[in-house]
Amino acid sequence: MKTGSGSVARLLALGIVFHFVYIGTVFDCYFTSPVVHSMRQYKLPRAQAHRLVLIVGDGLRADFAFCSNASQIVPGTTERVAPYLRDIVENRGAYGVSHTHVPTPGHVAIIGVSLLAQTSAQLTHQSTAGGMYEDVSAVTKGWKTNPVDLDSVFSQSGHTFALGSPDVLPMFAQGATPGRVKEWSYHEDDEDFTKDATALDIWVLDQLDLLFRNATTNKLLDAQLRAPQVVFFLHLLGLDTTGHTYRPHSKEYMNNICVVDHVVREAERLISGFYGDQETSYIFTADHGMSRIGNHGDGDPDNTRTPLIAWGAGIRSPIRGPTFSQSLDDYPAPWELEHIVRRDVEQADVAAFMSTLLGTYWPVNSKGRREIAEAGVVNAKVLLEHYRVKHERKKAHAILYRPYEFLDHPLSFSEYPGSQRISFIEGLIGSGRFKEARRQSHELINATLGGLRYLETYDRTLIRTIIPFAYAGWIAYNALFILVPSHLPPSSSASFWIPLSFILMADLTRKVYANLSVFRGRKPDAKSIASTLLGLVLAVTTLQTMVFGYTHRAVWSIGFVAIGLDWPLISWPQSRGSLFQPLGSLLPPYSSLLFITLSILVTSDSVRSLQAKLGLPLVNQVAGWLIFAFAPLLPFFFPIPKTVEGRLLAYFLSFSPCFVILAIRTEGFFYLSYCMTLYLWTRVETALRQEKMKSGALASDKHMSMWNPMNLSRDDVRIALFFLFFVQAGFFGTGKSFYCEPVFWLVSIFSPFLMAALILFKLLAPFVFLSAAFATLNAHLGMPPFALFLVSLSLTDVMTVTFFFKVTDTGSLLEIGQSISHFCITSLLLVFSAGIAFIGEALMQGTVLGYPRRI
Repeated sequence: MKTGSGSVARLLALGIVFHFVYIGTVFDCYFTSPVVHSMRQYKLPRAQAHRLVLIVGDGLRADFAFCSNASQIVPGTTERVAPYLRDIVENRGAYGVSHTHVPTPGHVAIIGVSLLAQTSAQLTHQSTAGGMYEDVSAVTKGWKTNPVDLDSVFSQSGHTFALGSPDVLPMFAQGATPGRVKEWSYHEDDEDFTKDATALDIWVLDQLDLLFRNATTNKLLDAQLRAPQVVFFLHLLGLDTTGHTYRPHSKEYMNNICVVDHVVREAERLISGFYGDQETSYIFTADHGMSRIGNHGDGDPDNTRTPLIAWGAGIRSPIRGPTFSQSLDDYPAPWELEHIVRRDVEQADVAAFMSTLLGTYWPVNSKGRREIAEAGVVNAKVLLEHYRVKHERKKAHAILYRPYEFLDHPLSFSEYPGSQRISFIEGLIGSGRFKEARRQSHELINATLGGLRYLETYDRTLIRTIIPFAYAGWIAYNALFILVPSHLPPSSSASFWIPLSFILMADLTRKVYANLSVFRGRKPDAKSIASTLLGLVLAVTTLQTMVFGYTHRAVWSIGFVAIGLDWPLISWPQSRGSLFQPLGSLLPPYSSLLFITLSILVTSDSVRSLQAKLGLPLVNQVAGWLIFAFAPLLPFFFPIPKTVEGRLLAYFLSFSPCFVILAIRTEGFFYLSYCMTLYLWTRVETALRQEKMKSGALASDKHMSMWNPMNLSRDDVRIALFFLFFVQAGFFGTGKSFYCEPVFWLVSIFSPFLMAALILFKLLAPFVFLSAAFATLNAHLGMPPFALFLVSLSLTDVMTVTFFFKVTDTGSLLEIGQSISHFCITSLLLVFSAGIAFIGEALMQGTVLGYPRRI
């Protein structure tokens, strides 16, 4: 039979290749890299400062930095948590709110190009220093350094002296002239969530003091410090660590703001004392804010509102007097700063501001704005150069290319797009018409940014047209593989997409997508179409409801009530007695119960110790790791029952200690409810199938055997849908699964890969029970091997196509990340479901089923 293991393996291999290739479409369609090279650079003819100091308070919210009375936010704290910064705002400099670019609540918009593959801390530092937001195409690359060369204000400076986190500083040395960016960072182990994080900020201040003292005996260092266009970058990580651990509305977070304020005051004192002049510009800002629950990147407005304070050389004093409100709500009211003009900016604008102050070349790929007088012309030239390079590359590779209609495109080789408008603006400046020049610069910059967006999304419509045909071809091929007998000849039609791909596509990637979009299927039985139409509509509706559940978790709760309560009570045959089979005769493994008890005791003691700020006891950490490592291995090294119920109970109990350690609040009850619902589902489906076989009702639901070699029924489609529900509910049913707090019971020092691995283990633990239950159900129903898996395989990509069109490259980091992950999860359900089927067969091998197999 073609449904043998060899044929199933070939189908699975083909499906894996198809889905892995087509996962790439989401990045080609939505996340093309904005980074280009070989661009001309521009700068202002003169500098306004000899040196610049950039101080970033990682994770500082704007409302907390500017508040006039912090005790109204967190009772018991001092009234002014940042008195020195407030004095600067009121008497010495300019202030505003720097709006970070979602999805980049991190560091790089201030300085460079940001990457979704990095931490949000790295992201916004790049946007700060390079004036460009995330390179979303790098979502699968790297974590500590950039997969692309990063241009920034630092790499354009005379020398940059950076002090702070080892997770942030190294990225800026890459791509810069060797020796230009010097960095000093503490050890990674110092980023301990169980210790006082203010020590990290004090370390930065101490190192700055040491740097100046070393310069008194090191002539080379002294000469570098006194050179023009020097940048100091002080990265203060304490607030971010404290906010994640204790939340922003805590005394610890407010105390950390006081420490940051002290660092700023002392840093200015040290720098002024060393140089003894007034040629230093200071900029204080934050990479991102933080929500009430200690997150950033989840779309909360407080994640993207950060303070911006500038003072020193080249920066105006406060402008007093009545001014228009820059906010449509009461957000700034508690600051009591209405008497001082506030200037809000986008985070990428800070890089343009720094380049203007220092008189350095603007970073290439910068998208920041600085539209005042000559700076506006330079701003427009930088953006137009970016557009020119992308325009020429797209024109050289695309067929029937259409340039952006709102920019002029001269035919002369000596001119570039927008060059005529640049000449016009320069003429306005030369004649003293600065207001009109600023307006023209503003319009040209907007048009150029629109052109860049146009080129970055140029191929999107074509790819979105191909994708539905591709997945429809795969769904049809898989369905025909199940339903059509192997002796029918394959159809040779439906191959027109292959030549069409070569006509429409100008690059190899698009050809691969188009060539895979149609499979050579077998001719279906037309008589079966009408009888299955209603079932198809119901199946698609169910699948789309699951899609809705990815963003509205209440759907999974409704599903659990329906499958775990309503369905068993309604469908359970009365002739079979009680639904709940007595389990009292089953003796739980004492070793598993011991591990569960120990995990509860150890975790409780660790929580109490961390809440008391005593750190994570070493004994608890070692004990937690031993429990976590050995508890899941018990069923594989110790004898377990051969009955279905006994073996399922053993698997459930062996993974329970891991869930106790890594659970937040009620997540442990999810694991219990999930496994209980699965067990009830297998019992109900088994009883229903046996009752139908006895009554002969099953035969009436069958097509002719020659068209249904697996002997499938409409009930099997429902079972496959239930299986898909459990697969996806296992991922998303725990609510707070992706939060990091529980991993602190095992590892307190910041280690992203290890922490991610622990969270992933918690997500996958319920699937061990699912695989065993699914294998049990397949055997109880007497189905051929992997038959139910193949049915579910035909249904998953209905969801995949839906999620493809729901992917977004705008919004919060959470929204973008979720849209990508949802598409990838459904795309890889084939591989994951296959793994569940294979593992389930292995886990339940040798089990005494106690039920007759279906013939």
